[in-house]
Amino acid sequence: MSKILEFEFLRGFAAFYVFFHHTIFQFNILEKDSILGKLFSFGQEAVMLFFLLSGYVISLSLLKRKYSFSEYFKHRFLRIYPILIFVVLISILLKVSYTNIDFNFQNLILNLLMLQDISALKPGTFADPFLGNSPLWSLSYEWWFYMIFYLHLVFQNKVYNKLNFLIFSGFFFSFIGLISFYYFPNQISLILMYYYIWLSGAIVCLIFYDNNFNKRKNLSVLLLMYFLLILIYFLLFINGKEYKSIGTHPVLELRHYITSFIFLIISLAYSKYLFNYLKNKDYYQKFLKLGVRPASISFGVYVIHYPVMQFFKHINETFNKGDIFTNNYFLFFLTIISTIFLSYIAEIKIYGNLHIRFIKRSKYEK
Repeated sequence: MSKILEFEFLRGFAAFYVFFHHTIFQFNILEKDSILGKLFSFGQEAVMLFFLLSGYVISLSLLKRKYSFSEYFKHRFLRIYPILIFVVLISILLKVSYTNIDFNFQNLILNLLMLQDISALKPGTFADPFLGNSPLWSLSYEWWFYMIFYLHLVFQNKVYNKLNFLIFSGFFFSFIGLISFYYFPNQISLILMYYYIWLSGAIVCLIFYDNNFNKRKNLSVLLLMYFLLILIYFLLFINGKEYKSIGTHPVLELRHYITSFIFLIISLAYSKYLFNYLKNKDYYQKFLKLGVRPASISFGVYVIHYPVMQFFKHINETFNKGDIFTNNYFLFFLTIISTIFLSYIAEIKIYGNLHIRFIKRSKYEK
């Protein structure tokens, strides 16, 4: 499937934004209360952009090729798990180099089963990200969105082939997740709650791919259902209730819903009013192509940078005497270089070779 330059640019941007969101504050490069610091304070929101982009791309992939579930599972498994296992090994190696690991086998299994989230931010989580690698929280959602969407789309195509049915049933899944989470906080309900965010990207793809759909009508229904979820969440969890911080439950989930809704509105406005004007401009194409290389290692950067940062942060805290070898800026630079190098190994060497061997070769043999 040919790459969409706009998506590649956004994917690379979002991954490196999350990288800087974590590292510039850990190494005291910027103060959180400074103007520049505030610009890098939206790492959670960047993940919502990932979800929307992922929904669109996976939907487009399924539209362009009919996959059996086994083929689809193989594609998604190879995209996620080899890099995840590489990150687990890197995390262990880096951690044992400076501390004794309190190894929790159950936590590792639950991470491999994609049932992790950050318990300090949300109640009802089954496991924290492995060895404190907090960006791994979103992989659990991403993986289960893949699985749910395939079955959801197959059911919709076989039983009631109408786009609004997909929209309403997706809303129903997230509504059930939201209600069940209210009464019994748990990881499964959280995944269902967030499903509509990811699904929105997928539905936008379906709407724009098929010219037979009434774009205005279907998009209006999609946005209306989205707004209803935001309203229901607000009434259940926020209205008249006290909360500790905008960075934890229950405000965090509302932030995710609202941010994704805003991203969706901006993307639709862009496609309607700016895309046709810009798409043939040379400067626009050159600008987008700047994001192709960062996008090629973006998944690696997203999941690898945190344990690398923790390693160099420990060096900084343990040996900081003000010289160049323990200077914040120097260690920040080493974190960047190390993350890019390890991400290159993970994405280009490991995943790239597996993709050629198990995906491209299987297509050729057929």
